[in-house]
Amino acid sequence: MSLALSALLLAPAWADPGQDQAPLQLGRTYRYSYIQREQFLGMLDFTLTRRQDSAGRLRYQLVTHYELSRPPTDTDKLEATLTLSPSLIPIWYEKQQTVEAGGRPESTGTFDARFDFLGEKIHVEIERDERDFLEADYYTSKDILALDTNCVGQLSLILGALPLAEKERHTVRIFHLSLLRPLNLVVKRVGRDNVTVGGTPYDCWELELLVDGVPLGKCWLSDREKRLILLIMRTGGAKIGAVD
Repeated sequence: MSLALSALLLAPAWADPGQDQAPLQLGRTYRYSYIQREQFLGMLDFTLTRRQDSAGRLRYQLVTHYELSRPPTDTDKLEATLTLSPSLIPIWYEKQQTVEAGGRPESTGTFDARFDFLGEKIHVEIERDERDFLEADYYTSKDILALDTNCVGQLSLILGALPLAEKERHTVRIFHLSLLRPLNLVVKRVGRDNVTVGGTPYDCWELELLVDGVPLGKCWLSDREKRLILLIMRTGGAKIGAVD
């Protein structure tokens, strides 16, 4: 079984192109532990920064890193950068992911990928072990958000910008990066909950996530920090929890 969780692209109905949306603290590195079936598999982290591009336009960059391993043979390493507009609309996404899936050569290799978000079109180029693997265009709705494998920073940005106090249920259109087809993601507000992770208590929104009506898992979002504190996946029992 691959270490990777499903990767998604989400469409935000709430985004205002003229409004600065980022809910996370700039320059801070957020760290998480990854546990599956009571076994520690590794660490994940992300950092959000803000800068101006060469044309003087404001841009956010979300840098994600993780290293996961399941003895004796499976490993999964990721370095990724997501560049976004002030309203968190993705501009481009680049990643290098190295996967060692023992006994499964079809899932093993180093993958270099770039996604360019061009209005209603996503242009994708992927190399596998420095050889061309995929180049294609995918057509979808405008103003989508991006969420990749295990990237809890991207999920924090998405959930933190939703008006959870105003509405119990949010439905967003997603594009599944593995299946390369559109799906519907439903975010259901379960209620408020006090969660202690890594010895620190958090006042959270408890949320249920579903994809095309199928339960994906539950997560807890800090109401004050607007970041993901705990994510528990329904399939595979993966648990990603904040460390600092």
